[in-house]
Amino acid sequence: MSKPCFYSFSTLSYKHQYASCCAFQTDQLIRFDDDLLPSKIHNHTGFRNIRKNLMNDKWPDGCLHCKISEEENSKSSRQDYLFNGIKFENEDDNFTFSFYDEKSGIIKNEGLKRIEIRMNNVCNMSCLHCSNGYSSKWNKIVNDYTPDVLDYELDISQLIEKNDQLGLTENQLIEIIQDVNRNFINLNRVILSGGEPLLNKSFFKVLDLLSEHKNSKNIRLTFYTNLNVGYDIDFDRLSKCLSKFGKTEIAISIDAGEKIYPYFRDGSWDKLNENIKNLKKTNNFSSLETSMSFSAFQLLDLKNIIKDILSLKLSEFRTGLVWTPKYLNPLVLMCRYRKELLYDFDNILSYLEKLPKTNLNNSIYYYLQNLKPRIFDIRSDEKNYKAFLRYIYKIDKIMNKNFNDYYDRFKIIDNELVKIYE
Repeated sequence: MSKPCFYSFSTLSYKHQYASCCAFQTDQLIRFDDDLLPSKIHNHTGFRNIRKNLMNDKWPDGCLHCKISEEENSKSSRQDYLFNGIKFENEDDNFTFSFYDEKSGIIKNEGLKRIEIRMNNVCNMSCLHCSNGYSSKWNKIVNDYTPDVLDYELDISQLIEKNDQLGLTENQLIEIIQDVNRNFINLNRVILSGGEPLLNKSFFKVLDLLSEHKNSKNIRLTFYTNLNVGYDIDFDRLSKCLSKFGKTEIAISIDAGEKIYPYFRDGSWDKLNENIKNLKKTNNFSSLETSMSFSAFQLLDLKNIIKDILSLKLSEFRTGLVWTPKYLNPLVLMCRYRKELLYDFDNILSYLEKLPKTNLNNSIYYYLQNLKPRIFDIRSDEKNYKAFLRYIYKIDKIMNKNFNDYYDRFKIIDNELVKIYE
C-alpha cells in the first residue's frame, strides 16, 4: 500500500518562515535561515522523508488536511492528481517516476514542476478567518491586544498567538526565481500569494523574472488578491506582465456577499466591483476566479453570498473549508442549528440546479455539494461553539463592529446566537 502524492514529488511551497511540499502541509521541512534556494532544499532530508513515508502508507504529521478528508471519505487535495502506477495526471501535468529514486527519496531537478510562494504578510485587510501570520493588519491588532483568561481557556488562537512581520525580502525572492529559472526546466505551475501581492513592492519584479523562464509560455500562473487595495491598481502593467505566461488565473478572495463584506473582510464592496470592471477592460485572457474560505461566518449568510458572487460574473468559483482554528469551522453550528442550516443549504443547491449550466454556476454547485457531508454529517463540541461566540464578542469590541448590523437571519442576543425566523 502507498499514498502517492504528486505534491510531495513535484512541488515546493514557500511559507512565511519555512518551506514544505504543498500549501496545506504544515511540517517545517526546512527553515529559511537554514537554506533558501530551491535547488538546495527540494531534496533536503525532510522532503525525502515525506515522499518515502507516503509511498510506505504512512501519513506525515503535517498532512492532516488530506488525512482527515480521506478518513471522512471526502476527496483530499492529494487526490487532485490521479495515480495509475506510472504517472500522475491532471490536465497537462504529469510526473514520470524516472525522476524519482525510491531508495533515497531523491527527485531529479526535471521532476520539480510547481512552486508556491507566499511572499509576505503585508495586507490591508483583517479578515475574520485570518491571523497575524498572514496579515500585517492583524499583526497590529494582536500586538495591541492583551488576551484574558477566557481567551486562553477557549484557545482563541487568533488573539493569542503573536508573530513578527513575516515574509521574504526582495533579494530572497530574486534568488529563488533565478534559481528556478536556471535549474527547473519543466516548471509549469506557479502560485503567488501574500498577504496581498498587489501591496508587495517586489510583485511585478517577480513576474518579470518568472517570464524569463524558458518554459514561460507553458507556465500556468495564479496569484491570490483581495483586489481591494487603497490605491489605483496599475491594471495595464499587470495585464502586460501576465500576458507573458501560457495561462493566468487571478483568484480574488471575496469570502462574503455585499452585506457582510465590510464586516468579514474589512473592505469596500463597491471598490471590489469597480476594480473587477477595470481589470476586465485591460485583460481578456486571464481567468478571473472567486476564492471563498468557508467558515461558520459564511454558513450563516450563504444564500446572500452566493447570489452576490454570481452578480460579479467571474469565471469560476473555488472554496475551501476552514479547518482551523476549530471555532471557525462551520461544524461549530451543528450543535445548535444543524436542521435549519441544512434546510437552507439544500435550498441553495436547488436554486443553483435551476440556473443555466455555466462554468461559474457549475463550479459553485460542485464545491458546495462536496462540502455538504463534511459539514452536516459531523457533530461539533460545545467548547468550540462557545469559543465562536466569544470570538464574535471580542472582535466586535476590538474592531468596533457589531455582528447584528450585518447579519439578518441570525442575531447575537444575550451572548447567544439566535435564529430569526421569517
